[in-house]
Amino acid sequence: MWTAVQDRFTVPSAISHAERGGGNTLLAAALLLVALARVSAAAVVFTSDTTIGAGDLLYEGEDVTVQGCTLTISGHHEFAALRLVNGVVTHPPCTESAVYSVDLAVTGTVAVDAASSIDLSGRGYLPGRTVGNTAAGAASGRAGGSYGGRGGQEVGSAGIPNPVYGDYRAPNEPGSGGGAQHAGAGAGGGLASITADTLSLDGAILANGTPGTFDRPGGSGGGIDVRVGTLSGNGTFAATGGDSSGNAGAGGGG
Repeated sequence: MWTAVQDRFTVPSAISHAERGGGNTLLAAALLLVALARVSAAAVVFTSDTTIGAGDLLYEGEDVTVQGCTLTISGHHEFAALRLVNGVVTHPPCTESAVYSVDLAVTGTVAVDAASSIDLSGRGYLPGRTVGNTAAGAASGRAGGSYGGRGGQEVGSAGIPNPVYGDYRAPNEPGSGGGAQHAGAGAGGGLASITADTLSLDGAILANGTPGTFDRPGGSGGGIDVRVGTLSGNGTFAATGGDSSGNAGAGGGG
């Protein structure tokens, strides 16, 4: 389920007063303020795998580049810009006790090059779990997980998919796992919420469900909610259900 920088500085009026009155101290102070404004959004370049937890505010307001590595983010964070160069942004996989998502508010541009992705595939609800991170109402037997689309039902079995849920205009839950009658079912896709002035997407934003192994069901696709002023590039969005094999059901789309 998915919904798809120019520097500007204002010189304080104190400068004009200083120029008229010859106040060198006031002028120097005003120029210092301008210099500080220019470096307020510092550049941070990640070149090795890094995790930014929900309570980690170290990089708030920064101009962030992910280059040749994976940046794992959980919770809400605010950046000046985000650039992926042969890099990946993801969130931790959900567990039986915790649900994760990527929630980014970017004042400038999110740029994802052709070798990069924001990839939450297989990071949603575990097999046998569904919306609310509960086993109640989850896919049973070897049926596929559901989200915006209904999961497949196992051929010749009483196993049934979980009910569909969510709003395609504002997805706010991960995808559901396939039925957990046996080990090897797929997990659902994760959840991404991104707001930005501009998204330049030549890579991919993915929240696919995990395929099941032999004769096991797939997880459903997850949620992608992207709200930007300008969208450009030749990239892709996908929140596809995981395939199955044998008689098991495939996951429904996100």
